[in-house]
Amino acid sequence: MKIIQSIISTVILLSPGLSQNAYGGLEAWYHANTLAMAGAGSVLSNTASDQQNPAAMESETRQFTLGFLAYPAGVRSGQIGFMLPGKKSITMFSVRNVNYGVFDGYDEQGEATGTYTASDTWLSAAYRQSFFIPEIKIGFTVGYFTSQIEAYKSTLLMLTPGIVYTYDPLDIRLGISLQNTGRVLKGYTRQKEPLPETIVAGIAKKLKHLPMTLGADFGLINNTGETWVRIG
Repeated sequence: MKIIQSIISTVILLSPGLSQNAYGGLEAWYHANTLAMAGAGSVLSNTASDQQNPAAMESETRQFTLGFLAYPAGVRSGQIGFMLPGKKSITMFSVRNVNYGVFDGYDEQGEATGTYTASDTWLSAAYRQSFFIPEIKIGFTVGYFTSQIEAYKSTLLMLTPGIVYTYDPLDIRLGISLQNTGRVLKGYTRQKEPLPETIVAGIAKKLKHLPMTLGADFGLINNTGETWVRIG
């Protein structure tokens, strides 16, 4: 148990996510678009919409996205996504992966056991459509998440629902989503790690005299009570 706890602690320290949990890949950034916005913009249509708020997805044509990020300490993340618009809906399929690098392993006596790797892989499908009126969109994302640390593996079933309201006269968007809620199908050990379930409220405003849009998100992590703010 001490070995597993030390391995998980190492992955947590290297994770790009903000909350302290064993599933850093749920909050990692996988594309330069998300990194440029500092993780903000949950109510804007971007490469992370299915991860942040699926109700924000917008596209009139088919889109293919490919992302790769290199973090310090050998951490690498990337994603492949396909967005398919319908007559009144949008569907998006994504594959995400984060590799935390190569580590030196030791047993409880401090003897070297060789090197090992740790990684997370996330397969997801998202759907969005109008809700009663065109200005209100609802969406949800379902996903299968696997996390592996050396020979230990954990699997999750994930769900992210969301809603977005657009007020065109002021070029403003408001939304709320429940990120990273789900169920641990299999934990690293018999003691299942808690998920970083987060309620996120977002707002975005297109600036009148500048060619840019300002986005701000406010998050509350349910299992820790921590709050955060992101602006981009």
